[in-house]
Amino acid sequence: MVSKMLMFLAVVVATIPAYSLDARTNSASGQPRILKTQSAKITAQVKKIPQGSVLKVVLRNKTKLYGRLGEVSLESFRLQAFDGERIQDRTIAFDEVKKVSVSKRAGGWNNSEAVPLLAGTAVGTGVLTVIILAAIGAL
Repeated sequence: MVSKMLMFLAVVVATIPAYSLDARTNSASGQPRILKTQSAKITAQVKKIPQGSVLKVVLRNKTKLYGRLGEVSLESFRLQAFDGERIQDRTIAFDEVKKVSVSKRAGGWNNSEAVPLLAGTAVGTGVLTVIILAAIGAL
């Protein structure tokens, strides 16, 4: 009776590490489950973004990339990353990504900057035209 009880306890103790290891990792890939679910969230988020949108991508190694979204596949996406002078075509795996966001600064002008700039330019041009016309005596 005691030997059966000891045998049962040995089996239970031997299986505890296997269950705890399986709870932390995905048994198929060996990848941590938290990473797997975050990767799935990133995948779903990127698939909703229109191709050609300008993104800010933060990788797990804390590298920040800015670029245009290209082709999206099951495991990765393509990014035309720019770093000031060069544009580099990169394929980025979803599990490398910590965070993705559509960049508010797309390298061009947004409305909050363009409207005042254009209005100021128009007023400045009008004032300059009046001054020139007054100087040559046309007014």
